[in-house]
Amino acid sequence: MNGKSENALILVVADGKEHADILTSLLAKQGYQTRVGLNARTAVQLAMKDPVPDLVVFDLKLSDNVGLEVCREIRRNLKIRNMLILTLTERPEGRDCVPIFEAGCDDCVEAPCNPQELILRIQAVLHRGAIKEQINCCGSPVFER
Repeated sequence: MNGKSENALILVVADGKEHADILTSLLAKQGYQTRVGLNARTAVQLAMKDPVPDLVVFDLKLSDNVGLEVCREIRRNLKIRNMLILTLTERPEGRDCVPIFEAGCDDCVEAPCNPQELILRIQAVLHRGAIKEQINCCGSPVFER
């Protein structure tokens, strides 16, 4: 992580180009750099590509076990396991984000969402990630995964 949330590199993973374009446009207006993946299966490969993204914004269907497995795979990979993950999900009636958090995601935003809320959540996740990185650099095990 570069420690500066406004210059963060964000990997956007969405099922369709139109949705990815909307997200990247929103992020670019905030000064973020973006990399785009159009399906869950390429997410890990794109996440490992240098420079490693600071955050993955992952459009995830709650019932999509492939998406949850990608989150778990990111957490198991030594190179990218500390990467931040924020998911956008359309939650079916009566379902919650518990499986998403159990898979290793840092935050879960219900879609569709207010663009301003999404940006604020991204900023908050990046800020927490920067604090975690500073603590870990000083040898504190408080936030280790």
